Amino acid sequence: RGQPTAAGQPTRRPMTAIVVAAALMNAAMAVASGVGTIVAADRLGLAWGGVAATAGITGTGIGALALTRLTVRRGRGRALALGYLVGAVGAVVATGGAVTDDVAALLVGMLLLGAGNAAAQLSRYAAAELHTEDRRGRAIGAVVWAGAVGAVGGPLLLGVTGALAGRLGWVPAAGP
Repeated sequence: RGQPTAAGQPTRRPMTAIVVAAALMNAAMAVASGVGTIVAADRLGLAWGGVAATAGITGTGIGALALTRLTVRRGRGRALALGYLVGAVGAVVATGGAVTDDVAALLVGMLLLGAGNAAAQLSRYAAAELHTEDRRGRAIGAVVWAGAVGAVGGPLLLGVTGALAGRLGWVPAAGP
């Protein structure tokens, strides 16, 4: 399951999941950090605008420590799955905070979203484990590039998702 074949190629499904998850998580963090900054600055004042991004960064650090410990105990797959699940919950909580102007919920959501970001960062090691030594650099590079695509592509959707949120009766900041 996901182990390299005789030719050194992993089965495609685990690697595809790793690359897609890294791209989506980086898109989510890029968008949430930007929108979170705007919402926090609007509610708390400009001096506090960076608090949402700081919560995401803090969540990434805490998540990396927790997921690394869980990897040792339960395996990398379970740790990454839990990290992404926590990140998804964080996205929902952060969206709720943006919709209701609840900065505390926004910050909790950003902390949890940071744990998902930690999973995306740690997924590079999962990609490396799926390949033979001579292909590990390419595998890690694929995950890094997927993250870059997500980080650039996510913010490009701000206008579209904000307009959709407005049509649903939500504040535009909830769209992303």
